[in-house]
Amino acid sequence: LDNSFLEINEILKEAPNQIFCMPMGENEQNLKKNAQKIAEFCIKNGYNYSDRIHIRLWNDKEGV
Repeated sequence: LDNSFLEINEILKEAPNQIFCMPMGENEQNLKKNAQKIAEFCIKNGYNYSDRIHIRLWNDKEGV
């Protein structure tokens, strides 16, 4: 996440805007592993957290 923070700050210098971060995860299990870490990263840095609600509802089902 340290590299992500540096990359985001570089982008903000050129294009100041709101930042939304989303946890990686192609299924419920992987999403669960990453969500807490990303939420804490967002809180710490004043960013917005955006979840992958379609994965929470339908897991890795295609077409939804």
